[in-house]
Amino acid sequence: MCNTQSVREIEAIMRRPYRRVISGEPVEGYLAEVLDLRGCMTAGETPEEALRNLKDATSLWIESALVHGDAIPEPQPRLITRSDPLSAKTNSLPPPAGGQRPAVCQSL
Repeated sequence: MCNTQSVREIEAIMRRPYRRVISGEPVEGYLAEVLDLRGCMTAGETPEEALRNLKDATSLWIESALVHGDAIPEPQPRLITRSDPLSAKTNSLPPPAGGQRPAVCQSL
């Protein structure tokens, strides 16, 4: 499915503001996923590598959905989370049990 029209359609969909999440740590590595695209995830040894890999994974996820005629969900509104750096309450809430903070949602 690599014709010019298909590539343009994939690129247009990838410009939508999908939420992405990175979680992990240096020892175990990092998981990156697009929350709105069920099953669209990848990993990397660093957060930067995970994000680079996520771009490829997202493109392949969208291409597969188009080939199979599957619906591609629209991005959902961004949620304010406990670890969201844009939230005024970020540092005033205690970390969840176990002390590990959830990952931050970002738009692609």
